[in-house]
Amino acid sequence: MNTGSFRYALAGIVLSVLCAFSGPLFAQPGDQGCPIGGIPTTSCPVFDDRIISEAVRIRLAGIVFPPGSTCVTITVLGGVVTLTGTVTDEARRDVAGLLAMSVRGVRQVVNRLTISPQTIEDLRLTIAVKEAIGRAPINPRHIKVFVTNGVVQLTGMVDDSVDAADAEAAAWGVPGVTAVQNNLTIRWIGVTS
Repeated sequence: MNTGSFRYALAGIVLSVLCAFSGPLFAQPGDQGCPIGGIPTTSCPVFDDRIISEAVRIRLAGIVFPPGSTCVTITVLGGVVTLTGTVTDEARRDVAGLLAMSVRGVRQVVNRLTISPQTIEDLRLTIAVKEAIGRAPINPRHIKVFVTNGVVQLTGMVDDSVDAADAEAAAWGVPGVTAVQNNLTIRWIGVTS
């Protein structure tokens, strides 16, 4: 047995074992099978396309694209995941395909992501916006800044709506910024009675 077929066989065995121990509650009859990472198995939880789409989105968020971003579209039909949109480099495109394929129930990944690298101006704006937010009266530690073609996207968590507004105002104050998408979320602070 050559190395390639050995790896494939080993991967199939590992995935079959993992799927078999995922619980009989959601198991489907063995004659239908369920692909995990493109490898058919005998028993597997039933996943519909909505669940697969959400699992792929969660897996890619923050690694391939900023959380809350609309730069990548994920569509799923019959377990076939299609990725469209833009990422900043080839590595992110490749990782997106691998991460999507690793989601349970995915039969195939069609990776149509294109590469649109950040320009030097966008990189300069990213640094300038981060510095401006750092000077604002807020804690910038959990704020992420992404800039594409002068459009600033703010993601992450802040303590309250005033901090979100201050971060947005700081971004707008940077020369060269053409738009600001404020996707900051307010941190949940538990209330005790």
